[in-house]
Amino acid sequence: MAISQGKRTELHQELREKLTVDTADTLMDYLPPDGWSEVAMKSDLASLEVALKSDITSLEAAMKSDLALLRAEVKADIAELRTSTQSDIAELRTSTQSDIAGLRTATQKDIAELRTATQKDIAELKAATTSEFALIRSELQLLEARLVEKLNKTIINQSRWMIGILGSLVVAMIVSLVR
Repeated sequence: MAISQGKRTELHQELREKLTVDTADTLMDYLPPDGWSEVAMKSDLASLEVALKSDITSLEAAMKSDLALLRAEVKADIAELRTSTQSDIAELRTSTQSDIAGLRTATQKDIAELRTATQKDIAELKAATTSEFALIRSELQLLEARLVEKLNKTIINQSRWMIGILGSLVVAMIVSLVR
């Protein structure tokens, strides 16, 4: 049973009245102080130690179990992530290969179309050039024919003129010889 401070003071006063002051003080010093009932005993500490060790052991077991579960979950998550990543990489590889194949096909088609268009343009240019050369050739032939005709007329005219002059000279020579 706990004794309050008021009761201790009352007991001390009565002891002073019945005994000497020094004896009353000494006797009071031997009594446990106020709150002594709350002081732990060795047996209390021993039972607390057993309970604490039991709690620590059960916490340790629970923590080991939780860590084992966490380790298993992390391993499973890593395995799932590895599988998912490998799947994503495979899909990306397939998609990229498909894109490259599509790009290759489109590029080959564009090159074929460009080749066809270029060959067509070259053929048209060749046809236009051939046509222009044929036109120029025919114009040159026409000019040549006109030039030949003009030259022939000029040669004929000059020949007639020379024949006329030669005839006049022959006549003049004959006249001068005859004279």
